[in-house]
Amino acid sequence: MMMRLLPPESSRTQFIVAILVPALTISLLVTLFTVSFAQSIIKKETLRFANALTEQAAITSVEYLINGDGLSLNIILRRLCSEGDFKTAKIDDSNGDVIARVGTPKASHLKITKDIIFKTSVIGHLEIGFSFDDSFAFELLAKALITFFILSSSFIIMCRFGDVAKFIPLNIVGRKKSQQNFSPREVCYLVLKENNFDSSSNYSNLISKLCDMHSGERQPHGKDTVISFQGSGLIERSITFALHVKALNERLCRASTFEGGIDVGEDIEATRKHAAYLAGISKNQLLISHRACRQCQAPENKAFQLKVINHTLIEEDELFVVEEQDSSAIKKTLRALSA
Repeated sequence: MMMRLLPPESSRTQFIVAILVPALTISLLVTLFTVSFAQSIIKKETLRFANALTEQAAITSVEYLINGDGLSLNIILRRLCSEGDFKTAKIDDSNGDVIARVGTPKASHLKITKDIIFKTSVIGHLEIGFSFDDSFAFELLAKALITFFILSSSFIIMCRFGDVAKFIPLNIVGRKKSQQNFSPREVCYLVLKENNFDSSSNYSNLISKLCDMHSGERQPHGKDTVISFQGSGLIERSITFALHVKALNERLCRASTFEGGIDVGEDIEATRKHAAYLAGISKNQLLISHRACRQCQAPENKAFQLKVINHTLIEEDELFVVEEQDSSAIKKTLRALSA
């Protein structure tokens, strides 16, 4: 019979690699996209503003160009170039002669040319050279990246050195914590074969005490003994109860084999039958269904662990066996009950 271990709980390092790295990468890409989008909007609005201002300057220059007032035209161009993004400006007449010029043009400058029109005639041209100021975009990018890395570092430190469970309700293997996610209508059935039990009154009293301790209800059913559990932690309580019975049999030196099955569900009859079926195919083992395994939370004292087991009568990865790891706490409880 082949067995393999259930996937172990991820370490905090694995958690950071598997969860935080993709999340932070996506956040970084979103930050870069937002900055790029903001920069494109700034450039678009700057270009619109430059066109409007150039148009207004061309209209203002009409009278001065007709009168050949180069001094006034130079004053207009100097005021225009006092705007942050405007670097050069010149006005020439209809013959191409330069009347006024401010600044030295460069190949990197973006040029905007407007006709200077008097009535219906073009009497000159206004040419503006400007460049985009990338300092604001760079500042925005720097602030966004600094904020991103500060938040990322804080989050990584919190997850690395803090208690991850307090901040992110995540379980890597996908198990639900039974005390938080159980349905009040769900019932967990533990079915034990009758040969697991002794007929003596002392033995029956111990079983009754175990039922009271684990909030289980004993229901004899034919050749089987059925223990039902409800409420939070029902899977852990049923497994611990079964391990107590097994330890009790070993303490009494009983030679009978231990055969048990556990299942959980809202359909009472179907759940009980499936638990009885698991008990029937077990061979000195405690078998639990995949439904019960998903709701099982490992106990703090590590008294047991679950392993997936392959069986010819059950589909792959849908059957699990309980393996006892530390029986000291169970034996201590039995000594207290027997006292």
